[in-house]
Amino acid sequence: MKMATVDRLHDRGRRRGDKLLRSIGDELRHARRRLGLSQRQVASVARISQTEVSRIERAERQRVSIRTLALIAEALGLDLVVRSYPGDRRVRDHPQLTGLRDLRGRLGPAWRWRYESQVGPNDQRAWDARARHVRTGIEIVVEVETRLTDVQELLRRLALKRDVAPVRLVVVVPETRANRLALREWRDILATELPGSARSTLRALAEGRDPGADCLLVLSSRPSTTDTLADRPPGVD
Repeated sequence: MKMATVDRLHDRGRRRGDKLLRSIGDELRHARRRLGLSQRQVASVARISQTEVSRIERAERQRVSIRTLALIAEALGLDLVVRSYPGDRRVRDHPQLTGLRDLRGRLGPAWRWRYESQVGPNDQRAWDARARHVRTGIEIVVEVETRLTDVQELLRRLALKRDVAPVRLVVVVPETRANRLALREWRDILATELPGSARSTLRALAEGRDPGADCLLVLSSRPSTTDTLADRPPGVD
């Protein structure tokens, strides 16, 4: 991965962390004041220093543990909830990069590629890649899933992206035993949501044509091996 991309990810994570610290600090301060409590009283219940409470409320504590925040929240009658949600600026692992490389090789030199392509204006989410055929202007977006785990969550995430700007979608999955098992389990729903045949999709795209349907491609490192639910049952080698 290019250093510039790593730097952007680091800066974005730092800014989000700073924003979260300011937000939780404001919430804790407002809750304390509503209850008519002093910082010293909260600190006594949480068993931390009054200075620590003050710095957290003002977001001056750049490094604070989740446990400490939970202790303060508990002292104020609050339940601290920490959740993470799928983002779209992520470090690409080797299988993802390999999947993009393999698809690019199959489609040929007539396609121009952009990676980490924004879903839409003012939208932080991104497709793994967007490609456009230089002669016909046909455009596709590509998502690479290293390992299929929660297929329903994957389809929901893809649907939300496509609501912003409908476009022909190609999902690439590495050919592994774990993915084969997941494809077998979710065969029907995937065949409905991503109905395109691998062979017809790759043939159409190589010729600069719209394949007519979204598609899931199971790609291996062997150039001749392509697959979808329509071409070969998942789990069959």
